[in-house]
Amino acid sequence: MKEKKIIRFAILIFWTFFWGLSVMDKIIPDVHQLWVGKDFFALFIKFFGSLGLKDPIFATIALATVSSLEALNFVFYLLSFANFLKGNDSISEKWFFRAIFSSITLFSLFSIADQVFGDRFQLLEHGLFWLILIASWVLFKHISSISEEKTISFQQKKGLKVALFTGTLITIITSFSIVEFSKNTFSNVSSEVEGYEVIEDVYKFDFPFLADKLVWEKTINSFKENHPELKINYIYTGPSELNSKKKTHLLLYVFTEKIISNTEPEISKENLVSDISPFNDEGDVNALIEIPAGTIDKWEVNKSNGQLEWETVNGNPRKINYLGYPGNYGMVPKTLLPKKYGGDGDPLDIIVLGPPAERGEIVKCKIIGVLNLLDRNEKDDKLIAVANNSPFYLVNNIQELDDNFEGISEIVKTWFTNYKGKGKMKSSGFGDKNDALKILNTAISEYNLVNN
Repeated sequence: MKEKKIIRFAILIFWTFFWGLSVMDKIIPDVHQLWVGKDFFALFIKFFGSLGLKDPIFATIALATVSSLEALNFVFYLLSFANFLKGNDSISEKWFFRAIFSSITLFSLFSIADQVFGDRFQLLEHGLFWLILIASWVLFKHISSISEEKTISFQQKKGLKVALFTGTLITIITSFSIVEFSKNTFSNVSSEVEGYEVIEDVYKFDFPFLADKLVWEKTINSFKENHPELKINYIYTGPSELNSKKKTHLLLYVFTEKIISNTEPEISKENLVSDISPFNDEGDVNALIEIPAGTIDKWEVNKSNGQLEWETVNGNPRKINYLGYPGNYGMVPKTLLPKKYGGDGDPLDIIVLGPPAERGEIVKCKIIGVLNLLDRNEKDDKLIAVANNSPFYLVNNIQELDDNFEGISEIVKTWFTNYKGKGKMKSSGFGDKNDALKILNTAISEYNLVNN
């Protein structure tokens, strides 16, 4: 084959395959982790996100437009190549010019995008492609001036032999080096990323080039399995939309907190029902806190063994489906109120207003009233008390609470009449301090009667 034909054939086959594979990359999603169609979409998402356009439809339209231009390039090169094979050199040259002009236009758009994203490496790459396209056209166009009779000839000169030997040796060494490097690093493309703690409870993950959504999912799932003691609160990804120096480079910051509560019973050295007095030395009531204020985990003291346990429903730990408790919720030790006195056969329930306490803590408090409740038409009254380490301790009854801290009693009443669902709990209001103390004394007497 003549030299002109060989050079033109090489140029056409390169650019036809170049754009053909690029189009295939866009058509077939996730065809291979080393292809870049998915990454163009990620770039467009970043770009439009930086403009405040979060809807992925904008990125989809942009990617479809770029893909259409790439498909047009491929068609132009394909038509030029087909006419070249048929021997229609003039028609082939016309289609090749159109293909080169379309390609230069597209790479110019890419270069503008690189400037916007601040991606210097891609800007250099696309700039070189722009120059290579011009060189391809010059070579393709002006190679026709070479004599039709001139053919490629290889004279057996010493310099040529040395060059061929050296080139072959370098190629072999480079190939072995690339194979060895790929063997050691290729698994990183699809393997989960190991994170490390940068500050307390914050973990950083540095994702490799072209790691995709599957790697992200595997990484998070692996992190959860390896750290069952941690709860993920939120995840921050970086760099920001217009600050990525690599197209697919991703930093992931996982913000966690240690899980404190669990489903295992909290073993106490003492029986929380029978070993603690209902009153303390100061004359205040001792309240054993089962559910701290603001929390939703439904713990209670098991009256048979006197230990704190997390209630379960169908084998699952119970959580209330509402806002956290408006006060510290618990029970008064050594009390028992039978149903004939309006109780449920368990120790007296008590709500302690004050700062959040620890679960299992004994809080010294003063009784100021009682919230009268009906749970599915059965009495389920709750004593109202104020903690001795809170500003509420100055009040002596519900009326004083309303006068000095307006709204608190209404919050407590509203919460308890709604947390189980509409209509399930009803209230007739609050009883005064004397009513509450009468209930407390009756419950202490009933406990002593049963246990003595």
